[in-house]
This record gives sequence, structure tokens and C-alpha cells, in this order.
Amino acid sequence: MALTKAHNRMIEGAAVNVKDFGAVGDGVTDDTAAIQAAVNVAAKIIVPAGTYKVTNTLALKDNTTFQGNGVGLTIINYGSSAALSDGAIILLDGADNAYVSDLSITHTLSASGVSGIKVIGASYNVKLERLDVSGFSTNFFLDGAEGAVAGKLTRCSVTQCCGHDTHSGYGIRVQNTDSLLIQDCNFYSNTLDGIKLRALNDNTRVIGGQSYNNGTGPSNGNGIDTLSGGYEVTIDGLECYGNDGAGIYCKTDISLSPSLGVTRNISIVNCVSHDNTGDGIQLTRNSGDTDTDYLLANVNVIGGRYYSNGANGLTVGRSRNVNVTGGLFYDNDNVGVSVVQAIDVNIGNVSIIHNCLDPTSSPPVGLSIAKAVRFNISNSNINGSDCDTCIIEPSDYSSLTPTHQWAIQIHLTDSDNINIDSTVQCSNYLEPQPIYITGTHTTNTPVIVDQTGTGNPENVQYGGVGSVFRRTNGGAGSSIYVKESGVAKTGWAAK
Repeated sequence: MALTKAHNRMIEGAAVNVKDFGAVGDGVTDDTAAIQAAVNVAAKIIVPAGTYKVTNTLALKDNTTFQGNGVGLTIINYGSSAALSDGAIILLDGADNAYVSDLSITHTLSASGVSGIKVIGASYNVKLERLDVSGFSTNFFLDGAEGAVAGKLTRCSVTQCCGHDTHSGYGIRVQNTDSLLIQDCNFYSNTLDGIKLRALNDNTRVIGGQSYNNGTGPSNGNGIDTLSGGYEVTIDGLECYGNDGAGIYCKTDISLSPSLGVTRNISIVNCVSHDNTGDGIQLTRNSGDTDTDYLLANVNVIGGRYYSNGANGLTVGRSRNVNVTGGLFYDNDNVGVSVVQAIDVNIGNVSIIHNCLDPTSSPPVGLSIAKAVRFNISNSNINGSDCDTCIIEPSDYSSLTPTHQWAIQIHLTDSDNINIDSTVQCSNYLEPQPIYITGTHTTNTPVIVDQTGTGNPENVQYGGVGSVFRRTNGGAGSSIYVKESGVAKTGWAAK
């Protein structure tokens, strides 16, 4: 009796091996047709170790598992410099419940407009896991507005993936999504931003991972950029460093907002951003100064460390309803925290230490406030000396040369309701007083300062009418001073 060899593909619903369909995996043979044939007939496709040359798009369908043998072991290599009509090596267009994992997707020939993996249309529950994608225009491209059936790309995830060394674009670009998770991924050495949350993304979570050394082309590149039109974005535990731009860049672009929406409800939690050429965090509207409808709004920065950046540790600009709670801002070339053209900003329990390392930085202060309305800071430490040295040798703390000329600078022009609470501790600054107030104001309560120090504050301490100065070396009738008149350093009356 003759025996017939049975393949898995003969069993309905079983996984198939692309080599059973003629794929070779030697890096030379064109395996495009063989792999696509396997995809067309099976729900689970196994791609064993090997290098598979492809010259056209592999289109996956609903309820498909496409699984390699591991990153660096299973390699899908695009072996052409030609552009593709579908613009990707692996395409999921309106696919539901698809899973792609455990392989590398590579390209070294710089084909224009080709992405490594593209998820588009009204796709649902697509999971990309343990993928390494490199060398494309954009490595990971997710956009619900493209494809045969445009809509929202919903409940998809990218986990434990790497996107690096693009020749013209982003590590990952995201647009028109809902409930997207990017977790424990690394995006590095890309021409533009590592992570681009471009527009109309709702309920996006970026958890853990790193984005570094991006901006390798003629234009700069940020670690992560929200650009315009995102609601409920959480960036938690991401580390951004060495980028030729900001580490974390959250903005609304007024030129795009009418069509792409605005950026709202951002949480930046326990992130680390350092050694970037720009800010550690930059919160802003990209252009325009007059229309408050398109300000970046409702941002919470909680904890984290922002240090050794080429600009500021944190810039809050053209924003409203911003809360900064906890966090360390230190050793930055410019100021630790800059607030400019912002409304309703509250800062508490932060440490701003040893900034202005670039001797040309202006102003040379820990905290700079300009054109701000309803600003409050409390329970914080602003120290102009080297925090690392202070920790190691606390006895030498006062002998260190400060980098802050003043702890705080406030520009009164177009500012109103600035409150510096008595719980703000200012130390190690070069000038006699910790707070420098400049400019002129047209309101009755521009700056309220509640500070402690030595000596008579008259002609020394800046403050608006209603400010309080507690003199620690005073006596009866000279321990409490209240600012009763004047706009600069005069008008203090002992009580």
C-alpha cells in the first residue's frame, strides 16, 4: 500500500510553512509569490529562519497570524529600489484580528515612499510584536484614513518592536487611530522623528521604551512628536535622548488644526529626556500668537528627569491648563523651566537645579516667566549649584559657583496673576535677590511674591503690591515686610 506524505496545509485551519509553497529563504531567490500564496490560503503562516527576498507587497488579510522564527533569524528583505503602488512590504488594509511577529523587515536600496509595514483603513485589533524594521522611508506606518475602507484604526498595538535607520522619514508614524498602544519599543537613528503621532489620534498610550539619536537628516528629529490633533495621549516611562531636536515635543499646529484637530489632554509620566539638542520637553503651539482656540491644552507632567539638554529642561509655551508635579530639571544649557505665552500654569514639588550651563544662555535663571497669566509655583527647590557635587559633598554646598544669576526671572509685560509661594526655596544665585522682575504691567496684581531672606527688602527684593517678605534676621517691627506700592524693588513697609 502506497503512503502519501501529508502537509499541514492539507489539514483545515492548520499552520502552513512558506517553504511548502516554494519559498527558499536564501536571500537571492524572489520569494514574493510563494509567501503570498501561503497567505492566501491559510490563517496561520510560519516563516522559518532565513532571508526572504521580496519585490512586491505582501498583503495580509483578516484573522491572519504571520510569524517568523525571531528577529534577526527570519528576515524579509525588500530587494528593489522601485516604488510600490501599495507603498509597503507588509500591508494590512482594513484587516481585523491580525498578528505579525518575530521577524526583521529590511531594506538597503532607498526606495521612495516605501514603508516596512503599513496598517491602514478601518483595521481592528492588529497586533505587531517583536519586529525589527529598518531602512525604509518610514518603518511603521499606521493611518486609518488611507486604504480601501477609510476610517479609524482601532485597538491596535505595537509592542517590543524596533524601527531604525530610515532613509527619509520616521521610526513610526501614526494618524487617525483610536486606542493605540505602543509599548516597550525602541526607535532610533531615523531621519526625522522617532515617534510621530501626527493627527487625529484618540486614546494613545506610549508606555516604556526608548527613542534616541533621531534627526539624522538635514531636518531635525524629535524623540516623540504629537504634532496636531490628539486627544487623551499618555506618554509613560519613555526615555528620549540624543535627538537632534526635543526629546518630547507636544504641540498643536495652527496651520493644520482646522483640518486635523487640536492637541488636548496629554499626560507625560515619569519620563526621562536628556542630551537632546533641543528641550527635554517642549509644549507649544507651532505658530501664531493670537488665537487661543488652538492653544495646546490640558497637559500634566508628572515626575521624571530632564537634564543635559541643549536648550531648556521644560518649555511651556502657547499652552493653557498645564500642571507640572514633581520632576527634576537640571544641568540644561539654558533655563530649567521656561513659561512663555501660557495661561493657567501650576508647578509644584519640582527641583530646578544647576541650569544655564551655556554661558551665553539668556536669561541665566532657573525659572523664566514671560507673558504668563495665572501662574503658580509652590513646594519647589530652585538651586543654582551642581546637584551631583552637592549630593556627594554636602559640606561644600555653599562654596560652589552658581550657574543661576537669579533663581527666577519674571517679565511683567502681558503677564498677570503670578504667584511665587513661600514654599519655593531659592538658593545659590549670584545676585543679592532671588527674583528679578523686569518689564511693565497694566494690571493691579501682576506678581505676588512670598519669600524669606535676610536684610531689608527695600531696593533689593522685587515684588508686586501685596507681596510679603519674611526677614529672618529682623527684630520687633522689622521681621515682616509688605509691598504696599511701587512696581520694582521699592514700596516695602515693615510691619
